[in-house]
Amino acid sequence: MLSRDNKNKEIAVMFDVDGVIAETPHEEAWKDAAVEWSIINKENDFTPFYAQHLSGEPGDKGARNILEKLKIKGKSYFETMKIKDNEKDDTARIFRMEVKQKYLNKYISEGRFKGFDDIKRMISEAKEDKIPIMVVSSSETSRKVLEKLGMKGTFEVSALGAKTHWNAGIDKINHYAMAYGKLLKHLGKENIEKVYVFEDAPKGINAVAKLGFYPIGVSRASTSGIRLASKVDLIEAGAWKAYNENELREISLKEIIGEKRA
Repeated sequence: MLSRDNKNKEIAVMFDVDGVIAETPHEEAWKDAAVEWSIINKENDFTPFYAQHLSGEPGDKGARNILEKLKIKGKSYFETMKIKDNEKDDTARIFRMEVKQKYLNKYISEGRFKGFDDIKRMISEAKEDKIPIMVVSSSETSRKVLEKLGMKGTFEVSALGAKTHWNAGIDKINHYAMAYGKLLKHLGKENIEKVYVFEDAPKGINAVAKLGFYPIGVSRASTSGIRLASKVDLIEAGAWKAYNENELREISLKEIIGEKRA
C-alpha cells in the first residue's frame, strides 16, 4: 500500500487511452483514409508523419495536417485539388469524419485493438490505495474502446472525446485543463497538489507539463512496429519520467510516482 500524508500529499492520476491504456488502430485508419483519397499509396512509410503531425493532435487538426503537409510530388492534397482557403476546414472535417472515422469504427468493431496489462495493473493499484483516477482522451472512440475492454465504470471521472465531451474542438492543453476542473468539482476540492498524467505523445506531454502537472511518458512501439516516441523524445517534451513497455511490466505505480525525477 502507498503511504501518504494527506495534509501535504494530495494526489490524483490521469490516464490517456490511445497508446497508454490500449493499442488502438488510429494510425492505420488515418493511413487508409489517405490511401482512399489517393494522397499516398499503400506502401508509404506513414509512421514518421503520423508521429510528428497526428499523434496527440485534435482530430480536425490532424486531418488538415494530412491534407496540407503531406506532400506527394511536391504538392499537397489542397494544392492538387485546388481547394480554396474557405473550403479547407470543411474538406478536412469530411476527410476525418466520413473517411478516417469509417475505417476506425470498422477496425474497432472487428476488435483490432488490445489493452495493456501494465497500465491496468497500475489502475488497480490506484483504486486499492483510494487515489482518485481519471481517464482523459481526445479520441471520439475512446469510450467504445474502454467498454469493449470491460473498463466501463473503472474511473471516477472521465473526459472522453474532446469534441463531443465539451461540444467544441479544443487542443490538448485546454482538454486537460478542463478535465482537471471536472476532477476538482467531483472531489469537491479547490486544488490537488500533484496530478500525475500518463501520456504517450510528446504533444500531450508538453501540454501536461505546461499545466504544472507531472507527465509520465509511455514509450511503446506502434501497431506498425515502429516506436512513435522514444523515452528521450518524451523527456525532451517535458516528461517528469518516461518508461518503455519492458520497464512498465516490472515497475509499480508506487515506484513511478515517487519523488525522484528521471
